[in-house]
Amino acid sequence: MPPEANLEELKQTIKVLEQKCACLEASDQKFRSLFNGSMDGLLIVESGGGRIICANKQIGAMLGYAGSALQGKDFQVLLPETTNQPKKDLLQEIQVCGGVFTQDFMHSDGRVCVLDLMATLIPWEKDWAILCTLRDASERIQLEKQLRQSQKMEAIGNLAGGVAHDLNNILSGLVSYPDLLLLDLPEESVLRKPILTIKRSGERAAEIVEDLLTLTKHGIGAGEVINLNQIISAYENSSEYERLKNYHPHIHLTKQLTEDLEPVAGSMEHLSKALANLVLNTAGAMPEGGEVQVLTENHHVDGVQNECFPEAGDYAVLRVSGSGMPIFPNDLERIFEPFYTSKKMGRNDTGLGMTVVWRTVKDHNGYIDVKSEVGAGTTFSVFLPVFRNLSR
Repeated sequence: MPPEANLEELKQTIKVLEQKCACLEASDQKFRSLFNGSMDGLLIVESGGGRIICANKQIGAMLGYAGSALQGKDFQVLLPETTNQPKKDLLQEIQVCGGVFTQDFMHSDGRVCVLDLMATLIPWEKDWAILCTLRDASERIQLEKQLRQSQKMEAIGNLAGGVAHDLNNILSGLVSYPDLLLLDLPEESVLRKPILTIKRSGERAAEIVEDLLTLTKHGIGAGEVINLNQIISAYENSSEYERLKNYHPHIHLTKQLTEDLEPVAGSMEHLSKALANLVLNTAGAMPEGGEVQVLTENHHVDGVQNECFPEAGDYAVLRVSGSGMPIFPNDLERIFEPFYTSKKMGRNDTGLGMTVVWRTVKDHNGYIDVKSEVGAGTTFSVFLPVFRNLSR
């Protein structure tokens, strides 16, 4: 073959190789763009030894590691040594089962992060590798928790509705007849004390039924325009406040009210009852006495701050705080459950007060936040959407 033909063939071969190199470079660029541009954290891990082949930039935002810092490290460095999850060979389970896991991961600063891990086997060079897609699971877990709580409250409301009306009919005689009997009894009669005990027991049972009926009432309709400051002033002149002072004589109520507080739309009756229950719960945590502080203020939320603020907007805030015993984390998760209490139920406690507060706040499209610390006490913050008169 003439040298000219060999040279031409070599040129063609070089051209084909250059085209293939260009295609490979373009393909690699596309892969890197997709890999690093993903909103999820991505890891590619050796299926055999568990060595991390590569990690994208989003891993840094999730776990505090730069992608290059993880390259070549063992996958196990991302898993915390102590965790509530059962011990398992995660890579083995991924290879056998694939699918989705909710897994604890270790942040570079030592925190434990809960992530959803979606894993699948992919061909990699001449072997197989595991593509791990990581996504923050905290929001999903919080939403599932809120859904379970709502379903639980819904079920309780349905149950309460089935029995509360019948109980009211039974209790009407238990509450009213003692008054008739007392009219005919002389003051010195030995029967007066047990009859009064029957009457008080009936009244207490009636209060529980009233709270059960509150749980069955979903929504408040159009409602009325309300200023929370007026509710607080009315509470100080109410029978609920008089009973509070009788049961807790060493409790003092102080107020810090914003004069230009924005109005809300809702039910004066339900919000008044919610305030009374919050004050009662706070006072109950201070058996030796103390100060219950009631504060109102306007608050604007720019965006999602935490699970307490799912929507941006303007809110009128009611805060009730006291320096009593703190609510421990395990109790804090269950504080709004019916009949759940870490304290001994008192004479003025139906066991449904905080459940009624939760139901009322939800019916007003509001949010409630609870903060409790040893030495600082507990603060309940109720955020209610500001009413805007759009007809103006």
